[in-house]
Amino acid sequence: MKAMRMKARVVGNTLVVEEGVSLPEGAEVEVDVVLSVPEGVEVDEETARELELAQQEADAGDFVSEEEVWADIEARRRA
Repeated sequence: MKAMRMKARVVGNTLVVEEGVSLPEGAEVEVDVVLSVPEGVEVDEETARELELAQQEADAGDFVSEEEVWADIEARRRA
């Protein structure tokens, strides 16, 4: 597995990778999300604390996987 670091922006709920990065079509990637506040955007103290806590939880592995989310949605739909 080749490791590389890149930036991406969310557009229409899709990650759009920065220019200059070429990945083969259909490539599967593993993503660690680190939220950054765009320049010029102000975040109040409460939101900053919530973002920091969320980042700490994610770093500790305390999150729900995509598979778990979809399984929960499917289970609720069947109920």
